[in-house]
Amino acid sequence: MSLFQKTNHEQKYPPQRQRKEFVSGETIPYLGRNYRLEIDDQSIPGIEFHSRFIISRDNQPQAARLFRQWYIERANERISSRAQYFGAAMGVVFNRILISDLKVRWGSCTPSSNLNFNWRIMKGPSFVIDYLVVHELAHLIETNHTPRFWNIVAIQVPRWEHAKTWLRNHGDLLEVDF
Repeated sequence: MSLFQKTNHEQKYPPQRQRKEFVSGETIPYLGRNYRLEIDDQSIPGIEFHSRFIISRDNQPQAARLFRQWYIERANERISSRAQYFGAAMGVVFNRILISDLKVRWGSCTPSSNLNFNWRIMKGPSFVIDYLVVHELAHLIETNHTPRFWNIVAIQVPRWEHAKTWLRNHGDLLEVDF
């Protein structure tokens, strides 16, 4: 099984995952770090992030939906930016980027040069996000995981093996649902 065919695979990750309760003091991962959640009595539209996550008590019942939306918005910004940067460095052009709820992959590249990414990768460190972006862009040059493919990845992300190992060891943390 490929590293990218991972979501909810019982041989890869334990089948039991604890859902977030969205209470003050709970931690929420973002870019490889855990940030405390604060429930505020004041009305706050959506989610605020200032070295901690803040949601209003009124929004607590919809916290899972709000966090998913927040991550997708951050993913659209960051992944698009990184794909443009690495795409230019690699001399490749992609069609569009789609951030969604991929069920079996962290990312994919379609025959029509679209790049798809799982929004949950925003919970992981930046070096993992860069690796995943470069991995998918490399498929625009070499479709299979050949030695040439891995050389293309290594030129852009010299520590790609570290990122791949991080995903193998910690990918289950990204999969904890809201």
